[in-house]
Amino acid sequence: MAKTILVYVICGIFYQILSLNVAMAFWPSFHANYQRNGQTEEKGPLEPVLKWQFEGLGDYASAVVGKDGTVYAAGKDTLYAIQPTGKEKWRYHHPDSHFSPPSLGPDGTVYITTVTKDSKTHIVSLDPDKGKKKWQSIASQGFTAEYWVSHIAVSSDGMIYVAAADNLSAFAASGIKKWTFQFPANFGTVAPSLSPDEKTIYVYRRNRDGLYAFNIDGTLKWHDKSPYYSDFSSPTVASDGTIYLLDAAEQNLHAINPDGKKKWTTHFSNKHVGTSNVAIGKDGTLYMDIANSGSSNGGMIYGINQKDGGVKWKFEIKDGYIGTAIAVDGRGNLYYAAGDATIYCLKPDGALQWKYSVAKEHRFFYSSPAISNEMLYAISERSGVLFAIGLSKD
Repeated sequence: MAKTILVYVICGIFYQILSLNVAMAFWPSFHANYQRNGQTEEKGPLEPVLKWQFEGLGDYASAVVGKDGTVYAAGKDTLYAIQPTGKEKWRYHHPDSHFSPPSLGPDGTVYITTVTKDSKTHIVSLDPDKGKKKWQSIASQGFTAEYWVSHIAVSSDGMIYVAAADNLSAFAASGIKKWTFQFPANFGTVAPSLSPDEKTIYVYRRNRDGLYAFNIDGTLKWHDKSPYYSDFSSPTVASDGTIYLLDAAEQNLHAINPDGKKKWTTHFSNKHVGTSNVAIGKDGTLYMDIANSGSSNGGMIYGINQKDGGVKWKFEIKDGYIGTAIAVDGRGNLYYAAGDATIYCLKPDGALQWKYSVAKEHRFFYSSPAISNEMLYAISERSGVLFAIGLSKD
């Protein structure tokens, strides 16, 4: 009897370890997760070796990674599923439309939004194995997108939240629309973020309509009407529920309590703020990239104290576009793809671990690097090339 119990205990421990490892091989969304904090338990490469490249991707593209290691990334009107070896697995094409970057549900389902020539925004659900369409629903009408379409957020119970045009909509995993909230017109909307308990949805209205917090039934929880402005930044949510928001209008970083009240504000004089996203380290340190007077003139990566907004350290990038997203791996290392055509890996204290340069035509712009299984994936929107960086050649 004792031996039988011991076998069950050992098997249970093994199963838990195996489950944890499978769950860790998962980068489901832009900026790692639906709190948009750039943090993962996955470990990135400690030295850079180019394993493979994949061409044909589009503007404002970011990769996501499924639990089986499949990499998903979009071109203008085509979504690609890429095997861990760099070979194409499948593609989904919808002509004459613009795609959002993909997002993954808890069961691996792939979601994208498409904006068609008739100004309709559709949410599309795809089977991850073969790329077959499971369902499609209209999220909004009257939205035109020449380049950028906002990311989707998916909760652990499969609810899907789409911000497009002037509304926020919630869909069940079956494709049935549950509710829609209509915003005031003409303020623009960026990707929704979820609170750690997934009971609150945060939406940043990019053109001075403030920050909204919603309950999961679509009712408004609160509205911070401060005239914030952002190019692309989504709210970043910490494990304690604090929301971090970049404001390009006043060059500020705001820390906001879950009830909508300001915690602290840090000002960056004569800097360009608002094209990046805040990342959070394992010790709570905030990481962000701040451009010089113009977003194409270089800038700094900052380490910020989460308690008071004080600057802990700075790392200079002398040239190129500053405004992509920082990824933080399980060791606490930072990964950043910059507009000087260089990928940087920094230690948690801001010291350089390594850097890897590509040809100048592959400058990085707005891409969120993805980390999975000792690999780093970064897309150059300028050339449409996905770079897979690992430890050593096969």
